[in-house]
Amino acid sequence: MTDTTLQNPVPAVPPAVPVPTHAAPKAAFTDGDSASRWAKTLPLLPVGQAYDALIGQLALLAAADTPPRERARIAEILRDQVSHLHTELARRYAGKAQPEGEREREAIDQAVALWRALWEQYSACLKPLLEGDPDLAGVKAKIIQRGIFVGKELILVHGLARRATTPSFSRSRAYGKNLRLHCPSQRSASSICRTVIAQGSARPSRSAWL
Repeated sequence: MTDTTLQNPVPAVPPAVPVPTHAAPKAAFTDGDSASRWAKTLPLLPVGQAYDALIGQLALLAAADTPPRERARIAEILRDQVSHLHTELARRYAGKAQPEGEREREAIDQAVALWRALWEQYSACLKPLLEGDPDLAGVKAKIIQRGIFVGKELILVHGLARRATTPSFSRSRAYGKNLRLHCPSQRSASSICRTVIAQGSARPSRSAWL
């Protein structure tokens, strides 16, 4: 060992810092009753945490093999929470100067993601509805009306944000097209559409659904 080595020691390699890993979210509910209990906890969370929790559960629900009637019921419960959270997010971007800043852009993206994730739930009910699932016999018009309502909310988000809709938005517009293409008869398609129109364009009430 030389004097030079003592004067200029080789620096020790710092220990590796473990990278924190986020556990995959687990399903917080399996049916409408448990979804209702879980949904009541969301208003107590900050907007960011509520968004992460809600978007995560909607993604899990989309991947789950849930009966269509129960899926529609859960979607109806979560629709109120999506609407409430969108109101909070809209405060961050609606009417703001253009082009939007990073904070406004994040809020817009989150609002679009929420409504699209909710729309996926109603969309998943469309195929069994058109195939004549007996469990959906009494709620066909309501499921279609809800899908149209959520699509309208997606358009509203883009309007408030002064954004043009993206090509992927055509998937939600295909909702009504699929109804026309796959309905068993023109008479049944017309009947469903007349029922939807008769319900009016007002914001739907969950009490009339459950």
